[in-house]
Amino acid sequence: MRMYELLENELDVMSADDKQVTLKDPKTGIETKVPRDPKKPGVIQKDPSDASGKRFVIDTGSNGEVDKGIQPGAKVVMKTPM
Repeated sequence: MRMYELLENELDVMSADDKQVTLKDPKTGIETKVPRDPKKPGVIQKDPSDASGKRFVIDTGSNGEVDKGIQPGAKVVMKTPM
């Protein structure tokens, strides 16, 4: 499953370990694994507009690191093209 094929704009973080972060589409139940390897696409960073720190933004078109503060139960939103 490709990230752009997901139906929902907001995904749930199911697990996060040293190798990958598992995201789940709440509508379809489909799980997607995002590697923590900075050389692979899928940057996940904290959402600057969220004061709680439990909301993150994923940019599937960029390479980089996944935020180390991401935990199960957090929400990840797809970065919208400008």
